[in-house]
Amino acid sequence: MPRRHTSATCACTRGRSNPPSKRGYRLAEMDRKLGRLPQRQAWSRELLEAEQKGGSERTDRTRYLGSLAALAIAEPLEEAYRGVRLAEPLKKNLKLKKTRMQQVLQAYTVAADYGVAEVATTATYRTAEVYNDFGRALLESQRPKRLSKDELEQYNIMLEEQAFPVRGEGHRVARDQRAARERRCLRRMGQKRASPRSANCARCATPKWKKARE
Repeated sequence: MPRRHTSATCACTRGRSNPPSKRGYRLAEMDRKLGRLPQRQAWSRELLEAEQKGGSERTDRTRYLGSLAALAIAEPLEEAYRGVRLAEPLKKNLKLKKTRMQQVLQAYTVAADYGVAEVATTATYRTAEVYNDFGRALLESQRPKRLSKDELEQYNIMLEEQAFPVRGEGHRVARDQRAARERRCLRRMGQKRASPRSANCARCATPKWKKARE
């Protein structure tokens, strides 16, 4: 029987200061392709922790692997967030959705803070989408029963007042993402100015997150 691979035998997790290895990343990817999501999450968390504790052994390669691991960790958190419907009991579900939203935003922040262009672009885009989704969920939430016509009107106004700044934050994040992407294009092309639709920079014309979602 082939020897089972465990964290105890993996070079990427042996010792606190060892950075994540290519082998560990391949194992996480293998679990993803086989649909073993809990195992993939376990490897991704170990990879991220090893990279963050890598100290002087951290390299561009380990940071790249760490950013991918952080992105993988965020994905199921977003799925769990989206699975909460704002229906009765509304107060309980609203609190749960807010809690899960903060977990998702924190996870994507970790991924984006690595500064890896393709990962930061995807993480920032997903962050904007989460903000927009929460604002939309508020507006589409189930209304309390037995409200009079006037009470329902006031309730709808209150929801709009709460949803507007949240969706505004989503638009701000998306706008900042586009600006950052164009700055990277400018640096690559060595130009002082460029059109946002410049055909000379494929990464501006085709954002990385679109490829990541396909």
